[in-house]
Amino acid sequence: MRYNCLECGNHYEYKQVGSKGKKYCSAVCGARAWRKTDKGKAYTTKYNKRYKRPDIAQVCAICGQGYTSARVRDICDKPACQAVAQGFRRAKMWSKNPDMADAYRYIDSLRKKINRGTLTRPYCSVCGVSERVQWHHPDYSKPLYVIPLCHIHHREWHNKQKIKSFSQLCTS
Repeated sequence: MRYNCLECGNHYEYKQVGSKGKKYCSAVCGARAWRKTDKGKAYTTKYNKRYKRPDIAQVCAICGQGYTSARVRDICDKPACQAVAQGFRRAKMWSKNPDMADAYRYIDSLRKKINRGTLTRPYCSVCGVSERVQWHHPDYSKPLYVIPLCHIHHREWHNKQKIKSFSQLCTS
């Protein structure tokens, strides 16, 4: 038998087995129709991300104008603000920890020397790989003391430090 879908109006074939007939041509149309019912509206509103975290009124740290966002952040979406956002965040981080600023300036000077060719590309001090090498500062108060580590060993080193600091907190 041919039926008309109650949601989209398309014709579809359906062989009726029981007394209850099929009302929609596909599961998508059935779900669409269910969302229009009171129970469906309540369910989709409850589990919507915007419902869990409504728009929050905020003030941009750069331009000072208000904006709303579902995420908590300090800078609005305007292109002018986003263009200077990275420098703003870096200056904010450096003002909290001046030793870190000196350390990052030293790393920038090392990168420039490598790009110019006055310094050879470093190797990982653990495995000897020369690709994706990162500079690690064990102590930010000593900006000239850096260890070249590949991205894998750098991540491992930080994970071990997190575990050590957590175990020291638990024992004390």
